Amino acid sequence: MQKNNLAAIAPDIAPKREDQLVVALTAKPPAEVEDILARSPPNKGYGFSGVVRHSQAVAENAAILFTSAYVREGAPGLAFRTARLAAIQTEGKVLYIHASERVPNFFRDIKNGIPISLQDFVNKKDRRNVVPFVVLKDSGLVCAHFGGTSESVKKETLQALVASVQKCFQFIVIGGDNLLDDGTSAAFSQLVDGVILVADAQKTRAPVARKLKRAVEENGGKVIGAILNRRKYYIPGWIYRSLYGGGRR
Repeated sequence: MQKNNLAAIAPDIAPKREDQLVVALTAKPPAEVEDILARSPPNKGYGFSGVVRHSQAVAENAAILFTSAYVREGAPGLAFRTARLAAIQTEGKVLYIHASERVPNFFRDIKNGIPISLQDFVNKKDRRNVVPFVVLKDSGLVCAHFGGTSESVKKETLQALVASVQKCFQFIVIGGDNLLDDGTSAAFSQLVDGVILVADAQKTRAPVARKLKRAVEENGGKVIGAILNRRKYYIPGWIYRSLYGGGRR
């Protein structure tokens, strides 16, 4: 199990810097919360290895945004599972930021364990006794909640926020959605190293997917991949097994 002392993750960062987020990261270890996927089957989302394999943007300290055109297309869930797998593969030096105004079931308990949202943290004057992060016990993944709309924080502040966490983590995954309706992820799309688009196979129409890609690029973001989520396979599983190994069962 990984240590949850973030000072060990970023030993070269001097606490005397005028960077309150870095100070919070190195001042004391954040609280631990239960890793809700610990008893679940292996990751079924777009794995960390897939992100690395298909993107030149993923390098040391890279920040990647998963987003979709609208809500309920599964982008935050895929982002979270990718971040969790990345934490397991990189000894916990991974941060997941939930940047959706909707809090899905998988994130509710985690959110309740986070003392303060990133939005409130960067707008708060006295941050000495607050650490806006939690660590998942089994995976070592560090989690934060943005907790507001993009309009609630200045663009310069968001830039500083992303730069701060990039000093401390090997990989930052941001789970957002609703980009076409000016969701929070719209502001992050131009600040990260790459954007992965998520489309619901049963819901998102091709013109909407093209509009989403165009919106990211027009906003200054770099699209590095796309995921067709919740795809249904209409051929029975036993036929797949007989065709691709494993025989008829």
